[in-house]
Amino acid sequence: MEAEASSAGLLLAATILALAWANSPLSDQYSSLFATELSINLGQWSIAEDLRHWIDEGLMAIFFFVIGLEVRHELSVGELTDRRRVTIPLLAGIGGMVVPALLFLLINPSGDASAGWGVVIATDTAFVLGALALVGPKASTQLRIFLLTLAIVDDIVAITVIGVLYSDSIDPIALAIAAACLVLIALLPKLRIWQTSAYLAIGLVLWVAALESGLHPTLAGMLAGLLVVSRPPDRRKVEQAARSARAFRQSPLPEVARSTTRSVKRAVSPNERLQQLLLPLAGFVIVPLFALANAGVDLRGGVLGDALTSPLTWGVVVGLIVGTVIGISVGALGGVRLGLGKLPRAVGNGQVVAGAAL
Repeated sequence: MEAEASSAGLLLAATILALAWANSPLSDQYSSLFATELSINLGQWSIAEDLRHWIDEGLMAIFFFVIGLEVRHELSVGELTDRRRVTIPLLAGIGGMVVPALLFLLINPSGDASAGWGVVIATDTAFVLGALALVGPKASTQLRIFLLTLAIVDDIVAITVIGVLYSDSIDPIALAIAAACLVLIALLPKLRIWQTSAYLAIGLVLWVAALESGLHPTLAGMLAGLLVVSRPPDRRKVEQAARSARAFRQSPLPEVARSTTRSVKRAVSPNERLQQLLLPLAGFVIVPLFALANAGVDLRGGVLGDALTSPLTWGVVVGLIVGTVIGISVGALGGVRLGLGKLPRAVGNGQVVAGAAL
């Protein structure tokens, strides 16, 4: 949580910097920087995107991969092994999408603006976790797990809806390659492939396939994270690692060092190794860059005044602020009241509502 708070501090600083920069005399430099095109070319094949898209669809895929890893770990060996604790975040996530969309459509029932209901069903997971780390209670680990699980439900549905309904076209071949990569990630433990490099290599192919398919790569990243196995330490492998360490102490040779390193790595699940590798990158680099690239909204030239008189704006505001709080709170607390599941330990009704407000 200390690392989360530090990351959230960077997130907040990057957000303020982006807003100040976009509304300053240097706003043209802000726009041109993130509109800079970067491309990767291999023969006749190329990917060309501007810098903002590389951050949003490239680096943020890693962030969502880490989110998937964390939730899979909790499902396998953590708080969510009791499946009754999964039901309530699931209901909360559904409520947190349906109610905002209905309120948005109530304010914008027809015309071009009515197509914007997809805006209010998506939760910005990076900002939610950052805000929780800054303002949440010190013992907020359980609430964080609850919000992570809720965010997984929200993001899978929202990104799928946005990808299918708001995309121009879907490439079935690229989609099939992406699906094959996900299956392969799930099968790696059965194939006795445990190296981190294998997961990263397949993840890279998955990202390219998802990008080419027309779906948002962050969805692929999250699904991949959910498929990376997490398990309690295998006592036999731990003992083998200990014997290798003793052997290295007696014979500190390069080949013994390599053998010891492999033994130690095999004793830890791929999920936890990948989390340790990617968490600092996600928290201290990717999330602040995401905020810097996306929070710079230019509010000058009467834009703010026009927005405040637009039903589109108020549909988004009411949907996100009122609808999300009502939808998540009713979904979660109603599910508990009906006996469909239970909240995580140390998470009360008030924290559910507060988490919905975040």
